[in-house]
Amino acid sequence: MEALAKLDELNVEKLLHEVIDGLSGRAGPRFTSYAKEISLAEWHPLHHGLEGLLAKILKTSEFDLPPAVAGQQKIFKAVVAARQDELKKVLARNGVTTGSTRIEDFDWNVKMALASDKISSIQQPLLHLLLKTKSVGGAGADVNIELDAAQLARLIETLEAAQQAALEVQF
Repeated sequence: MEALAKLDELNVEKLLHEVIDGLSGRAGPRFTSYAKEISLAEWHPLHHGLEGLLAKILKTSEFDLPPAVAGQQKIFKAVVAARQDELKKVLARNGVTTGSTRIEDFDWNVKMALASDKISSIQQPLLHLLLKTKSVGGAGADVNIELDAAQLARLIETLEAAQQAALEVQF
């Protein structure tokens, strides 16, 4: 983030807007636009650091900037205020969260448990749910879950509440 101090105020503001554009699916910032002031080695940590910092600012509404860029707090506040609605939509769409795992795909099937080693007759429907997850670092994992009817009902309630919360953040 120290590299941000090498840019003048207009370029800092331009870079922040371009980072938000990139998060929104449009053309993001290009190294060549800032190559005179910032080296390639500084570019990638700066770019990714700004993405994370903007997400953190929006989620917490706190402008606790790292010491290296604390002097540019006014510019951050102005850019975030101008693009706040757009940032909220991006975060809601991406499931914001730096350092989180997200569900990429799922598969399910229903089985009927007829008996077990302890009970001769159960006759209980079970849902087998396979979640394919992916972490921010790109590592994927499969999560297998088996739910009875009551557990499934609680899962559905939880997912509906999460969907409602995401919709509130989106608008």
